[in-house]
Amino acid sequence: GSIGHAFTVCIRTENQNQMSLVVASLLTAASGMSHADGGAYIGYKQQDFKDTELQILFVEYEHSFNKYFSVSAHVGTGLNDDVSQTKTDTYVSELSSTDILVDTYEESASVQHEYGISLNGYIPITEAFYAYGRVGYMMMEVESTSYPGFNIDTPPSEDPQSAFDGGASLCESTGIESRCGVSLDKQVVSEDADMGIGEIGVKWEVTNEASFMIGYSKSLSGDDSYDGVSLRVGVVFW
Repeated sequence: GSIGHAFTVCIRTENQNQMSLVVASLLTAASGMSHADGGAYIGYKQQDFKDTELQILFVEYEHSFNKYFSVSAHVGTGLNDDVSQTKTDTYVSELSSTDILVDTYEESASVQHEYGISLNGYIPITEAFYAYGRVGYMMMEVESTSYPGFNIDTPPSEDPQSAFDGGASLCESTGIESRCGVSLDKQVVSEDADMGIGEIGVKWEVTNEASFMIGYSKSLSGDDSYDGVSLRVGVVFW
């Protein structure tokens, strides 16, 4: 009706220059967004979490707004079991034997999975090298294995049969832990940890499509101590 007609006239006359500027600005912004880079990294981390040395393999996606700022998200899994203690059980399988058997039980920890996001900033050093800083948030699950009931080793007698015939118990004769009231049952505990993470490092753009990064990270928040060194090899795929 009349309102629509008045609006059309307004655009065509008084605000024509302003509208042209708005359209031009939107086209410029869209053009800038179309040049934003997306890239993927495969990485390795050696990290110290609560005095446990853990190794992680991860993949990461990075979206770059320009050459100075980007956001990243990664997911990873553990590569190793860090052994904190090895417990040894020595025994003979039967009274008539003097062949000593040895079983070992390792108490260890490993990362089941890890997730994280970060906001990243880059400062050019040369055309190919950048210093970078990251601030983000990370979550991970650490699985620990222990044998809390196995606190002692009870080695067998030198002559198990003679010791038993002389009145020694089966525990004293054979050294078998189950006969000595010692539990060899494994206890597995999963712990979820989340924390703020800061990272600084250097990025080397080997080519326009490939890069290499090395950095040092440390916990910024949370109750658990964490620090680590990470390596990334990445490609830009659009």
